[in-house]
Amino acid sequence: MMTEFRALRLSAQQLVARRFETAEDVVAWFGAMQGQDYNAVKWAVGMRLKGEPRLSLVQKAFDEGKILRTHVMRPTWHIISAEDIRWMCALSASSIQSVIKDRKRMEALALSEDLFAKACKLFEKHLAGSSGLTKDELEDLLVAEGVTCVTGTMYRLLMFAETVGLVCSGVDKGGKPTYALLDERVPAVSELSREESIVRLAERYFRSHSPATLADFVWWSGLGVREARAGVEAVKGFLHELSIGDKTYYVHEEGASVVAFTEPSVHLLPAYDEYTIAYKDRGEIIHAMGLDKCSKNGTFYPLIADHGHVVGLWKYDKKKKSNPMSVAYFEPGLTSLSNDVQAAFERYKAFTEE
Repeated sequence: MMTEFRALRLSAQQLVARRFETAEDVVAWFGAMQGQDYNAVKWAVGMRLKGEPRLSLVQKAFDEGKILRTHVMRPTWHIISAEDIRWMCALSASSIQSVIKDRKRMEALALSEDLFAKACKLFEKHLAGSSGLTKDELEDLLVAEGVTCVTGTMYRLLMFAETVGLVCSGVDKGGKPTYALLDERVPAVSELSREESIVRLAERYFRSHSPATLADFVWWSGLGVREARAGVEAVKGFLHELSIGDKTYYVHEEGASVVAFTEPSVHLLPAYDEYTIAYKDRGEIIHAMGLDKCSKNGTFYPLIADHGHVVGLWKYDKKKKSNPMSVAYFEPGLTSLSNDVQAAFERYKAFTEE
């Protein structure tokens, strides 16, 4: 059963039987992909492309605004296709603003409604016609306009500006991410109602993450149980149920299929990859000896998956010329994967060094 379960999830996650040739199509398939580690999420997209992964294709999609990076859902950084960013930001706005405007945070950073409004006007002023300014550049401009910034101030001012549909990611500058005006990067589209957005989010989640439970969807989406359940009910015509123990998983008819493992069986998953982070319960895919080793204090590490079973950690240090790749298996003595891991590493290295 676990072999079938993991095969279904690998298929839905586009780690086998990959069907997309463009980075924006991969991201649109998922709806959103967690992306606080900017370089890691580029590999998360690249490894899911048909054929050999190419960093240039992924970077081009970012630079052209076909993929954008912003805060949605839980909230944290995600990458989203240009077609989806407006409705997804609108859906997440109220919950993210409640986090930003937490009383203790507001007091500690001297934030206020007036400051949010002033910052948005200044962002609009300084970003108009720009392909992008870095956070540090924007902070310097705001300070020059009389805004007092301490550690954390700009982060929350910019996150607020994202929630109101003012800013999103711009074109990278010197290898650093930037901010730009959303209206200058993405054409206006018809708005969706909240109910329509929830249904669309549920459809995207289950087609790209099956098999998954309602609890998994609640965790990933940041929605309350009632709204999440309504979303699942609305797309149940596309789902069938899979029972394992006392849990009911939903499998999307389009997204997941059991495929033969004719492709490379080992995947080097980047930090915060959707294959692991997008689920409340990860026990079905992570080796029992590794459940407490995959993350620490909210930081998720790069992982090795063998036929969909997460069996260890990996690390790449380009400063080490002779042996930049290191691995740590959860089960002592697990060395039979060495050749497959090396092949996966060569694929990753070719991507990063393109």
